Amino acid sequence: MSLGLLQPFRRGPNDFVSGNGDSELRSEIEQVIGTEGSVGANIGEIPWRPEMGSGVHLILHAPESEATIELARIYCADALSRCLPSAQLNGVDVDVAGSGKVSLTVRVNTAEGEVAAPLEVQ
Repeated sequence: MSLGLLQPFRRGPNDFVSGNGDSELRSEIEQVIGTEGSVGANIGEIPWRPEMGSGVHLILHAPESEATIELARIYCADALSRCLPSAQLNGVDVDVAGSGKVSLTVRVNTAEGEVAAPLEVQ
């Protein structure tokens, strides 16, 4: 079974911390959603890979409303379909604090069951 580096990148006893299975999938989801993607005129956080990332950063200071929550869900679904097509999105729970922070719980289906990835975008 292969191992992947986990985010946030941190040192373990011998090397960078790595994992597989659910922990790797949670890390990949966090990396995709937490990276500013190319949306509209914004070229994204990674210029050589503009398709990587999501548009969640665009709603950081938006007021909490049904429209803002639905936008967060759309940005997550779009980013995961482009960057992690193997992850079947099951749902996104959104909490917009309105103070420059969005809390998300992204739920995806795997062969072993559902995996929930809680994360905050600031």
